[in-house]
Amino acid sequence: FIGNYKVATLSSGKAFNYFERTNETQTTYIFETKQLSLPIIGYGGEFNLMLEVVKDGRLIDVSILESFETPFYLNRVQPWLKKLMGKTIFSSETNKRNINAVDAVSGSTMTSKAILNILEEAGHLFASNILKKTYKSSTRIKFHDFPNKLFYLIILALIITALAFRLFPNNPTKAK
Repeated sequence: FIGNYKVATLSSGKAFNYFERTNETQTTYIFETKQLSLPIIGYGGEFNLMLEVVKDGRLIDVSILESFETPFYLNRVQPWLKKLMGKTIFSSETNKRNINAVDAVSGSTMTSKAILNILEEAGHLFASNILKKTYKSSTRIKFHDFPNKLFYLIILALIITALAFRLFPNNPTKAK
């Protein structure tokens, strides 16, 4: 039994589908992050995660539903995903119970940081839109704060151009 199917309207006006499951001890919510978060890019592209959270924001389960990552990188983050269980995704405070306190996976840094950014953003949007909770916004810079990978390519091109001018200065020839 997944739970009771619910549809809510986000502050953006879009419909949001999720499941609510209640048992004797707690209420949990199951939802896809793609409906909530901005496109957050990992090494290979966007992600869509399925989350199950408790009302206070603690993560019960996370699964990667869709990704364009190389299987090598996804395999590296699978064991790491288990470390996220019990962390809260509704708060931006940095403490050991919060998602912000989890380190990225060495060798899969972009992939794991993208997942952390998705969890934080989707958690905040779910808390504010569905549960009507307020939160403090995170101060860390997220990859999606930049327009896209083109930004990095332009910066790289400028650096290479500057180095080329430094290494190979233009020696003007004197007019005869």
